[in-house]
Amino acid sequence: MERPHPRPNLASRPSAGILGNERMSALSDGIFAIVLTLLVLEVKVPEAVKSAEELNLALSEIWPKVLGYVISFVVIGLYWIIQHNIFQYIKRHDRPLLWLNLVFLMCVASMPFPSGLIVRYPDAQAPVIIMAAGFITTGLALDLVWWYASTHQRLVDQRVTPTLIKLVHQRLLGDLIFHLAAIGLSFVSVPLAKLMFVLSVGLYILPSRLSAYHHQQTGTSGNAHSAGDEPAE
Repeated sequence: MERPHPRPNLASRPSAGILGNERMSALSDGIFAIVLTLLVLEVKVPEAVKSAEELNLALSEIWPKVLGYVISFVVIGLYWIIQHNIFQYIKRHDRPLLWLNLVFLMCVASMPFPSGLIVRYPDAQAPVIIMAAGFITTGLALDLVWWYASTHQRLVDQRVTPTLIKLVHQRLLGDLIFHLAAIGLSFVSVPLAKLMFVLSVGLYILPSRLSAYHHQQTGTSGNAHSAGDEPAE
């Protein structure tokens, strides 16, 4: 007599249209890796140098381009850290979240263009405005990802509280102030505008209310964590 097959446990299955994030995370990491690699291609090695003096002169002309590359690399790297940490709380995705994340990745993938402009034309105002606008758009896109996921409890784990949701929004949107300031200062001084990009990076190095909240919840010491170790920097 043939034994009946056991019935599947439907309660253990995810809801219809709700999937894990493995493939989405792999795509995100791949795009970030390509973008960060493309940035360095804009910094060219000096050619047709015939003496040490000419080399020193050529290198002195390159350093503003190197600074533009470093700023772009660090800021985009910070977006990768932020997205990675946010998805420690986002455990599943549905179709709308998948598209929102693609919009964020599209913004990230477009960053080599303003970075190339600011590297090739380090003293011009337009590249600073375009880069700041790109950072603003990318930050808003990532905040939209967090907003959608945090308002759909089935996509996040139980650690997500109203306080955490608020602190992540503040952390993501607070950085935009520096980029808006960069646009305004570009009409006065391009170097001062670029300084706003540097300060925006410093925002993520200093301790934040978000990191303090995480350490309080987990009972860990703030000294044991770096900026990249926080759950949603």
